[in-house]
Amino acid sequence: MQVAKIGIKSFVHWLKKYNHNDSYSNVGEALISWCINNHGAETLGFNYEIFLQMVILN
Repeated sequence: MQVAKIGIKSFVHWLKKYNHNDSYSNVGEALISWCINNHGAETLGFNYEIFLQMVILN
C-alpha cells in the first residue's frame, strides 16, 4: 500500500509539473504515459498488483 501511495504522489507531481502536449482523454491514458515515460513502472517495482492499488486509491 505504501508503494502505491508513493506512486500516486509521483504521478500527480508529474501531471502538475510538466507540460503534457498530449491531450489525454482520461486519467488512464495519463497513467499509462506516466508508467512508460516517467519510469512509473520502476517506481511501482513492475508490480501489477501495486499498480491496481494505485488506480483504486486514485
